[in-house]
Amino acid sequence: MNMVLILAQWFHKKEFVRLIGFAGMTGSLGFLLATVPFATLIFLLGWRITFFSTGLLLCLCGVLLYFVLVQNTKRIFSKEPVSITKELKREKSSKLLRRIFSSRQAWALFFCHFGVVGGYVGFISSWAVPYGINMYEMSRSEASQLIMIGLVGALIGAPLMSWIAGWLGTIKRPYIVVHIAVLTSWFAFLLLKGHPSIFMLIVLFFIIGFGYGASALTFAAVRQTFPLNESGIVSGFANTGGFLSAALLPIIFGYILDYFQAATGNVSDGYYYGFISPVIFSFIGLMGVLLLKEKRVRVALAYPNDSNKSY
Repeated sequence: MNMVLILAQWFHKKEFVRLIGFAGMTGSLGFLLATVPFATLIFLLGWRITFFSTGLLLCLCGVLLYFVLVQNTKRIFSKEPVSITKELKREKSSKLLRRIFSSRQAWALFFCHFGVVGGYVGFISSWAVPYGINMYEMSRSEASQLIMIGLVGALIGAPLMSWIAGWLGTIKRPYIVVHIAVLTSWFAFLLLKGHPSIFMLIVLFFIIGFGYGASALTFAAVRQTFPLNESGIVSGFANTGGFLSAALLPIIFGYILDYFQAATGNVSDGYYYGFISPVIFSFIGLMGVLLLKEKRVRVALAYPNDSNKSY
């Protein structure tokens, strides 16, 4: 969220749409490095050296961020001419929160993130490995590769969908396509009785991961439709939808598995009916993006001599 706020303050709306996808891609790359590469380092070097090296690297990144965000910013803006503006009265936080919680646009963004994040984080990060072991008789390492497939999709989805949104000049239309693709993927598990072929499973996990990467468009929509002084709170509110669905889906899925395993002893039935929950979550996300209202953004980046060009 800190990265989202920094990009929102430093860049114009048109630039922000593309940069947020790149930021999402780097986050997914970190997830990817934390799987097989990190496990390989632990195997070769031991957990103590690996974790110490990771902590040292994080400290160095913190020092680097200080120079980039604090020192470099002071140097850049000290060269710019100072303009005296009238100080605006800061709005009370309670009043601002009430307005955001009563905003249809904020709730639409909340449900957008709810739909695409929960299925990926809640299932692929929690239940994908047991699913591969129980339904396909995979080894633990083979089932772990399913997670990597989703991460590869997320790596591609974040920058690609941000670029497409910037090229089309609209966020809503490509985001609707993403939500429909994710909903169709989860519904395919139901149509195939919870046991698609290996090839189909790889394709479905890739599409679901791709949709998760494209969820960066949620924050691009926040930057586009809310004032800068409200975008931080709205971004946090929308992100809460993703965390909520990611917390609820593993619990619901696990409860359904336990119920069917205790009632019938058939794990396959448990997984089949468990896939109803991500279908419902994805449908809620689709409803959210359909409720999203998009403003026409007027930009003068590509047309420096014509400020009336708009999207």
